[in-house]
Amino acid sequence: MRKNGSVMRYKLCKIDKKWLTTTLQVKSDYPLRSAEELNEEIDKLEELVDNTIAELLYDNPKLYITCAVIDKAIADKEKRQKEKAEENDKKLLLFDFKLWNRRKKEELVKKDIAKGLNRKTPPTIKDYISACNAIEDYEYDNNCTLRLQDIDEDFIENFKEFLADEHVSTEEGHKYKCRGGMVNRTIDKRLECLSAFIRSYYGDVETAQFIFESRLGNNSRNRTIIRLQKDEIKELYNRELRNPSYNRVRDYFVFLCLTGIRFGDFVSINKDNFVMGKDGLVTLSLYTQKTNIRVEIRLTKQAKEIAERYDYKFDGYTNQAFNRAIKELFKDEELFEDEIVTYREVLNQKPQPIKMLRREKITAHTCRRTFISTMIENGVQPIHVMHMVGHTKMSTLQIYIDRFSPKAENEINVLEF
Repeated sequence: MRKNGSVMRYKLCKIDKKWLTTTLQVKSDYPLRSAEELNEEIDKLEELVDNTIAELLYDNPKLYITCAVIDKAIADKEKRQKEKAEENDKKLLLFDFKLWNRRKKEELVKKDIAKGLNRKTPPTIKDYISACNAIEDYEYDNNCTLRLQDIDEDFIENFKEFLADEHVSTEEGHKYKCRGGMVNRTIDKRLECLSAFIRSYYGDVETAQFIFESRLGNNSRNRTIIRLQKDEIKELYNRELRNPSYNRVRDYFVFLCLTGIRFGDFVSINKDNFVMGKDGLVTLSLYTQKTNIRVEIRLTKQAKEIAERYDYKFDGYTNQAFNRAIKELFKDEELFEDEIVTYREVLNQKPQPIKMLRREKITAHTCRRTFISTMIENGVQPIHVMHMVGHTKMSTLQIYIDRFSPKAENEINVLEF
């Protein structure tokens, strides 16, 4: 290296001159070691020294470079790398994920208690627990212990395939918490939860972003939006049920269709969330659990009647129990038995069409889709719909705008004759 007209030599290794070529490479017949391996090591050492010198001069262009200065800089770098590796060894992904979930659950339970709710597992933590369970089963299947530094491209691709594969527990073998067989949308949910955990717990924004950007990204055009028409809601509301024990389920379902709120918000509201206006109209006002955004929905006459019927308090069901109950109700009443086609998307395979009765796909979330699509197709401005349902991005509504806006609905009219 030349600096200020001087020459400094840094010894990378000691090799007898007779075993070196004119380009200072070790000759192929070197007897003590593989010449190829040795030349590769020398090249790496030379690169390390060159990079170290460049880093030193970048930090201090006037620094006087000597072999001792380079030795110390390399030793310091190796020490830092060792300390980082030792620190990473402590970052056991599954252990930390379980710890983070436990803390998050405790925080949510405290918030529930403050609201007068008594739920064993708050719904907002369930996806994180499922992602954690998937990591635990992945470790079992691959006989490994994951650490933060193991999150790379190979892991992500293997993890996606693991989530897409079916996992069957046996009495003699491992009892899987993650059943697998997931479609792309569910796989993406698991990746999003893993990303959020890593960002929150480790503060590793780069790895979290890498995971988030590795999502499969469902093509929303392939999604089937299950919804009810306005006249179907009206018929359901006025229907005299064969089994009166389903009346509560029916009323809750109609109220959700008329307000568009998420089920988690629905079961947490009470009389304080209902505001009576001077005009006699009632507004439902709340902060959403998922996005923590204040939303206000003016109640229809029917929604107000349902709220009064249950004294402005909707309890008695978990999300899962409610979904089972509405399926039983619709089957018993022989409702929504028209056939629909949904598409199953798994990894990069061609989406497969699946035929089923519409009622088989109706859940509590169908009410939210019904509310949004009805608002859009009746000309309500998307920005107003976004504020009513608590969405933070207009892009979330795009699929509804594309399919249900009056403009899209009328496009087919150009072919009428």
